[in-house]
Amino acid sequence: MVIYLLRHGMTAWNYEYRIQGATDIPLHEVGIKMAEETGKALAKEGVVFDTVYSSPLIRAVQSAKIVSGRDDIVTDERLRELSFGVLEGLKVTEMKNKEESPFRYFKERPDLYEEAIKKEPSIETLSALCKRAADFCTDFIEEHPKTDGTVLISAHGALNQAILMHMRRDNDIANFWKGQLMPNCGIHIIYYDPAKKEYSMLCPSQRFYSDELYKIAPVLLK
Repeated sequence: MVIYLLRHGMTAWNYEYRIQGATDIPLHEVGIKMAEETGKALAKEGVVFDTVYSSPLIRAVQSAKIVSGRDDIVTDERLRELSFGVLEGLKVTEMKNKEESPFRYFKERPDLYEEAIKKEPSIETLSALCKRAADFCTDFIEEHPKTDGTVLISAHGALNQAILMHMRRDNDIANFWKGQLMPNCGIHIIYYDPAKKEYSMLCPSQRFYSDELYKIAPVLLK
């Protein structure tokens, strides 16, 4: 099975450097263009998706439909983005620089972030995120695959990192950001060998849209 792991296109909150999480924000017009260019480039390469899975959040569903050219998207709650609870909607730069904010640890020390948020029940832990991402992969890829062909999974920045944690069989939250955050509408291309039950990265963090759109997109995680 070949898996195309997609991060959704850019939203207005991405552009405004706001913590997005589980808040349901649609694609910005730039995000739509990212997805359109990505879909056209993949079609030109002859990529056809046998099955398309998506987070139920609208930005991921929009991206899945545009990139795949299909409407029969299978959504799953386990692909929903990490919930930041009371932090959602706040500016990333402000929260990163506040000494009392757990978000200051999010990218640099995810293990410390995990400890810091235990006092705030509205914020989902990275461990919980990794658990549901692993459950999705086990159910839909490893134990009950719907296809042995080509699959698109459209999700989110942190959720996709959790999927990669499972694919590496890594349980150390300190390694959550191993590698680098995918750009909006970036794609990891991954092969799953059902005989060996192993994943291998074929092409990490590929971008199929123009440099002009990439320059518009923010570089911080939203």
